[in-house]
Amino acid sequence: DTVKALERRAAALEHIALYARSPAKLEAVLSEILESAMELVGADAGTVYLANPATGQFDFAAARWASLSAAESADREKSLKAAPVKLNEGIVGQVFQNREPVTVPDVTKSAVFRKDVADVAHYEIRNLLAVPLQLDETPLGVLELFNKTPKGVFASSDLELAVSLAHLTALVIDLHRQRAAAKALPTPATKPVEPETPKTNPAAAAELQEARRAVRDAQAQLAETRKLLDAALQVQEQNTRRVKD
Repeated sequence: DTVKALERRAAALEHIALYARSPAKLEAVLSEILESAMELVGADAGTVYLANPATGQFDFAAARWASLSAAESADREKSLKAAPVKLNEGIVGQVFQNREPVTVPDVTKSAVFRKDVADVAHYEIRNLLAVPLQLDETPLGVLELFNKTPKGVFASSDLELAVSLAHLTALVIDLHRQRAAAKALPTPATKPVEPETPKTNPAAAAELQEARRAVRDAQAQLAETRKLLDAALQVQEQNTRRVKD
């Protein structure tokens, strides 16, 4: 189980890091990342909200429901987009303001949980975890995962993994926004149109390298765990032979 868990974690982190170069729109990329996060952490649903300081509200970016069809998911996404959430409202607002991840094992006991937003989507939320999406000291939004699967509530290990995924997701968001800004720059009429090369934020580049090192560390830990398991199996086989002899 330990080996499989490490394999899933290393593969997921590496998979999400690849989205930094994806040409797809940011919302589509975030939807795919959210699906990966749900599968890895173990959640039935999830959302990504991005902060919009100009409006003082969150912009709905992505939502996923593992237990719903594509058509049902699309209908509920439309409902969520029409439900405004201020930057200081609900658990999502609390996490965004405090920049601290949280787990809520029972939302009925939370004084800040926005049940009305869940009702808009016609989805019962029993428990959740929420982690901030931030780059350096800049908060970008919040990633939420709902209803631990196959059962139970989210553990501290789930929260730790979600924080790692959120960190990579923030880097992806920043790089996509940089590319969009570069493409929006006006091109002088006297010069031929050439594709703009996005300028990489040094801090973002350094953090992306750190994320890649984390993937390599997870893979190295996986290899070491396999060696220990192989050694244990060899000892067990030797002991079995001695007993037979």
